[in-house]
Amino acid sequence: MGSSLFGATLAAHLGLPYVFASHFAPQMLSQAINTYREQFKPSAYLDKPYVMLAANLLLADDDDTAHYHFTSAQQSFVRLRRNERGQMPKPTHDMDSIWSQAEKMMVDNALSVSFIGSVATVKPKLADFLAKYQPDELIVTANVYDQAARLRSLELVPQLNLFTLQSAAALA
Repeated sequence: MGSSLFGATLAAHLGLPYVFASHFAPQMLSQAINTYREQFKPSAYLDKPYVMLAANLLLADDDDTAHYHFTSAQQSFVRLRRNERGQMPKPTHDMDSIWSQAEKMMVDNALSVSFIGSVATVKPKLADFLAKYQPDELIVTANVYDQAARLRSLELVPQLNLFTLQSAAALA
């Protein structure tokens, strides 16, 4: 897994699969994937490039609930940048009391590859993402405090019809 051109270049030259850490470091996503695909050299492991992308995915029955639970991940990222240690924080209805405007911008940028909301909200956004980058695999994470919310998110994943989304992306 990498988040830079170095990792993409190394994987390409070694003929290895490449995972991009777009779930927390999306800034070089397009460049890294293009570099990897353009410079890929077949190896004993792979005859063609194999791209995996990581994304934050948090589904709920409605958008407000999903965004509420996602505040745990947002707070965690702020704490990481402040060098504060601790367990995953409880969600909050008031992120503005927790982060500064600069921290909000940093978190929004770092977590921009996040699909948060109801199935109806997330599905078209995820379809666009898959069509744009055409990964061979999508790796998802749901960093939340509430384990019931995480389980509900996973229960809703089949409703996204990811296989259908991926097939549509491949045809685009």
